[in-house]
Amino acid sequence: MTWDYAELSKAAKAAGGPEKLVNQIAEQSKSLGYSEGQESMLPWIGTAIIGGALLATAIRQAYDYFKEKRAISQNALDEAKSELVEGIKQYDADHSEEQESDS
Repeated sequence: MTWDYAELSKAAKAAGGPEKLVNQIAEQSKSLGYSEGQESMLPWIGTAIIGGALLATAIRQAYDYFKEKRAISQNALDEAKSELVEGIKQYDADHSEEQESDS
């Protein structure tokens, strides 16, 4: 039968004293906590990377969609302008002949 205190005393003597043993235990638990924390963050990091990529793709597609829609609208506007100008020119040409014949 072993006593916990006896085992603790042996460990303290091997470590160079009780203060050094406590410092060793604190450092080990600290590094263990960091490694456990790092491992537990891996799924979140992966999720963030995938989510960021999806968000970037969605933003790019939305930008391209609205850019294309604007180009189509600009083309329609240019066509409407040219039709109006042609219509005015045609009207002026038709009515200038009528005015010349009236004179």
